[in-house]
Amino acid sequence: MLERADRNLTPEDIRTKIQDTALSINEIPGLVQADGSVLEAFVTEEIGSEFTDFIHGTDSADNLYGNEGGDVLIGRGGHDYLVGGDGIDILFGGNGNDVLDGGKDNDILNGGKGADRFVFRSGDGQDKILDYRDGEDFFALEKLTFEDLTITQADYSTLIEVTNTQESLAQLFGTQADLIGVEDFIVLV
Repeated sequence: MLERADRNLTPEDIRTKIQDTALSINEIPGLVQADGSVLEAFVTEEIGSEFTDFIHGTDSADNLYGNEGGDVLIGRGGHDYLVGGDGIDILFGGNGNDVLDGGKDNDILNGGKGADRFVFRSGDGQDKILDYRDGEDFFALEKLTFEDLTITQADYSTLIEVTNTQESLAQLFGTQADLIGVEDFIVLV
């Protein structure tokens, strides 16, 4: 369904929904600051399907959701929020301080540049993190605390496991286990 817009249409007026596809774009209007200036904000939201989706973000902030299927999500620039959902997904944040949540199954996560957060919860599988940077990136735990975890060295990677169940949450490539401590974790409430 298409509607003709008048000539005075501004980006703040845009709300687009494309039916029967994996794309929806929602703009968040700018914020008016105390001095009257406008801080422009544009967030793109793209939602995948039950199939394999290849979703690219923009140079602004993006919310990308893969849903089902083995998806590839690429945030590019901006502070992005990437959620793989069900299936074996590949998430790449790009530039910016990104949040990467692989969801169910064994996913591959690469935050790219910026201070990124990798989300873990029990029952979601073992995610492979390709570019963890100690002192810059963080692990966000849902329904877990640092005290619930065991961190061990395995050849050239580090394993993060739930102590009581020995469930492996993550494998960090090129990271020494002795660099990972409580200061690298935040708990989601």
